[in-house]
Amino acid sequence: MEAKSKPSCPCIKIDTARSYDKVDLLRNIIKRNNWVETMKDSDIIWKSREIHGEDIARLQGSKTLINHYPNPERFSNKRVLSLILRTAKNYFPEDFEFYPTTYLYPDDAESLEKALDKNEKSRKNTFILKPSEGSEGIGIQLFQTKRELVRDVFTNTESVIQKYIKDPLLLDGKKFDIRAYVLILGVNPMEAFISAEGLARFCTEEYKTPSAENMKQMLSHLTNYSLNKESAKFIASEEILDANNDSKRTLASLYKSLEELGVDSKKIEEGMHELTAKTLVALEPFITQEYYSVFGNKQRMKCFSILGFDILLDKNYKPWLLEINAFPSLKIHNEKLRTIAPVDEYVKTLAVENALKIAMLRKQGKKLNDYACYRRLLPAGSLDKYGMLRKVNGVFTRLQQSKVSGRINQSRFALLGSMIDQKVSGMEKYDYSLVFTKVMKFGKEMDLALFMRALEVLAERIFKGGADGSEKLIKLIESISLS
Repeated sequence: MEAKSKPSCPCIKIDTARSYDKVDLLRNIIKRNNWVETMKDSDIIWKSREIHGEDIARLQGSKTLINHYPNPERFSNKRVLSLILRTAKNYFPEDFEFYPTTYLYPDDAESLEKALDKNEKSRKNTFILKPSEGSEGIGIQLFQTKRELVRDVFTNTESVIQKYIKDPLLLDGKKFDIRAYVLILGVNPMEAFISAEGLARFCTEEYKTPSAENMKQMLSHLTNYSLNKESAKFIASEEILDANNDSKRTLASLYKSLEELGVDSKKIEEGMHELTAKTLVALEPFITQEYYSVFGNKQRMKCFSILGFDILLDKNYKPWLLEINAFPSLKIHNEKLRTIAPVDEYVKTLAVENALKIAMLRKQGKKLNDYACYRRLLPAGSLDKYGMLRKVNGVFTRLQQSKVSGRINQSRFALLGSMIDQKVSGMEKYDYSLVFTKVMKFGKEMDLALFMRALEVLAERIFKGGADGSEKLIKLIESISLS
């Protein structure tokens, strides 16, 4: 796992005052590295949850780093993530096929109803409902028809409904997913690394293709640790790096089991790296906007963060992104037995310890490629084609002018007309106002997600007929000048 050679990391002073449930892990790491735990004059502040005003004030004018970005719910919330990836897919239709077909409720109620009507007799597809703000498997439903949907849950919350991946890759007859740990640092450009070690989380009941009879058997369909740990069939051992039949395994263990069956684990790893890198490219403009709105657009590195990517493999070994957790659990205890869980301690120590080292070395200006368990994902020349998304973010930032607030009003949006080549556009200021009103529906200020949607509407108005939507959109963006 360790790289042959890597820059040595200096002593790190870490403020753990608000690390709460992560403090045991952090203290173990501090002790084994002879680092310093402090509450002031720290190199790094480690918080369990989101950053607030007092944290921002402390960071301004200092060289201290903090382990979260501002407002992470703006990109990790299930509903917002779905919107962002849907937009990215509109820009690059063939490159974001790793996210399941998704309906947002109540926005997509009509199209969802049509899909359910079509599925009424055949029951060909299964759908999974997740509350937008939900976690730990709470409120999740599987259904195939409107009658099977628990209406009060559906109508009283904003929800994400996805086409269920009904042919998952099974091991020992059980469904599993992968928690990948992804480190992001700074902005413009954002850097990203993925840990070569992670967790495979298994259901405790054997998988059955969804049907009316078994859709409520959640321990065969949902891999959530919070649900399966309560099962009498949950298995845990100390042989964490060898092939085993545990309910939570290291990626090293998972890959050994798959390789024994003739599966090429390197291809699986490469597929997950590609999925993760493309997702981060789509998220980067949104992360950058929130960063700029708090720290301004002059400061490049105040934050880093470990994200939890939940990935499912289907029977053809294709990886699917299920969701992203901005606050992945870093607990290392088996809550039932009240002991250290070896698999959690091993995987999470690797992820956190080396993330701290990378953050400290980057703070000192040292350039890094792979480092210890982490493999570098971004920046990457192979992803230059998605620079279009970064340009859109640049246009949006320019329209905000001197105050980067993450929002623009109607008059700011109309300034876009002066940036578009008039030979291409031919639109008047009034036309931009119409587009703004059409996209906004409610509210007076547009965020980046709505701005990207507005560009789609503009492209359709300017380039009528002919090319498909994504070609029109790219043509419009190419005509915008930032000079």
